Amino acid sequence: MINFLNLIKRNIVKSYKTTTVGLILLIAGIASVFYDKATWIDSTGIILIGIGLIISPDTIKKKIDSETPCP
Repeated sequence: MINFLNLIKRNIVKSYKTTTVGLILLIAGIASVFYDKATWIDSTGIILIGIGLIISPDTIKKKIDSETPCP
């Protein structure tokens, strides 16, 4: 459990790109509920994606960029 928490801390600091996008999605999902634009059930997906991006490394972004074909 301690190793997992250290991994999360390291990813948050080291992977600032995905952490920033994750925080934006997390805040937007919660704010949409408080501004009565969505319910908690509607915004759960966005919140979970935000949490996933917060704990994921930037190498995921590099893999996605390398595998998507450019027109």
